[in-house]
Amino acid sequence: MEALPSDVCNAVVYLIRQNKTAGIIYCLKNKNVALPKYGIKVIAGGRTSFIEDKAEVAAPESNTTRTRELISDDSPSLDAGLLKHTIGSSEGGIKFDLGHRFMLNVFKMQLIHAENQTFSYWIDVSEDSVNWTRVIDHSKYPCSNLQYLYFEPRPVRYIRICGTAPVDGTFEISRFEAFYSTDPLIVYPDILSIPLIKRTMFKHKTHTEYTSEGPFKRFAEVPHLRKVYLKGIKVQLAQPCLFNNIEVAFRDNNVNVPALKYNIDVSPDGNNWTRVFSRKNVTEWHKVPLNKCPAVFF
Repeated sequence: MEALPSDVCNAVVYLIRQNKTAGIIYCLKNKNVALPKYGIKVIAGGRTSFIEDKAEVAAPESNTTRTRELISDDSPSLDAGLLKHTIGSSEGGIKFDLGHRFMLNVFKMQLIHAENQTFSYWIDVSEDSVNWTRVIDHSKYPCSNLQYLYFEPRPVRYIRICGTAPVDGTFEISRFEAFYSTDPLIVYPDILSIPLIKRTMFKHKTHTEYTSEGPFKRFAEVPHLRKVYLKGIKVQLAQPCLFNNIEVAFRDNNVNVPALKYNIDVSPDGNNWTRVFSRKNVTEWHKVPLNKCPAVFF
C-alpha cells in the first residue's frame, strides 16, 4: 500500500468504507487501520469519538501531506478521551469493531499514566465476534505506559481488551493502534506473545529504584546516604520482553570503574526473583547472556 500513489490509496479506502469488497481480508502494510476512515467503531468501553483520524496532516508551508504518529513515546495526549472498564466486573472489557477484516500482527496501546500504577490485561481477537483467540496475555505482568504488542499475523475484525489487575480498579487506555508490520521479529509460541525482537528494548522509559539498608559511613557527607548500605538498582520495563542478552558496564564520570562483584536478578512481577548472572572483577563493557529470559524487572 505504501508504494501506491495517493489517489489509488484513497480509492482503496473508499471501497473499504463503502463495503464494496465484503469478505476480503485487507493487508495494509505498516498502516494504522484503527482509524475512522477504515470504519472502526468502539462497541464497549466508551465512544467511537475516542479514535481521532489524525493520520494525514498538512505539512508546514507545503501542499503535500505527511503521516503523523498517533502515539508518542514521550507523553500521551488525552484530548480524545479515554476508553475504560471496571476490572473484575461483567462489562466484558473494551471492544473494537474494525469494520472489516484486516491482517494484523502489532498493537500499540497507551495505558493511562498514574504514578506508581501498573496494569495487567489480556487481548482477544476475532473475525466474527463469536470465536475468540487470545493473542496477548499480560495478566501476570505489571505493565505501564506505552505497550508494543506483537503476535503472529492473523485476520482480525473484532478486538477485546480486558484488564485483570489491580483488582477492583479501573483499566483505562488513552490511545490504540493496529498494524500489519513488516519489521523482522520472532514470536515464540511457547511463551505467549512475548517477542524476541532484534533491537534495543531499553530505549523505552524505565523506572530506577535504589534499595538499601544501613548505616553507610563512607558517604556520611551525603545526607540521604548516612544510614544506608546501597544494595542495588532496580529497573522496571513498561512490559514483559524476552532477552537474549544485555550489556553492562560500571562507570563514574564517563570512565569505566572496576566492580569487584555483582549479580543480576530478573523478575516477571517484582516479587519473585531469579538470579541469572554473577561475575567478579569487571572492568569494561561486557555482554551478559540471558537465554531468552522473560522479564519486567532487573
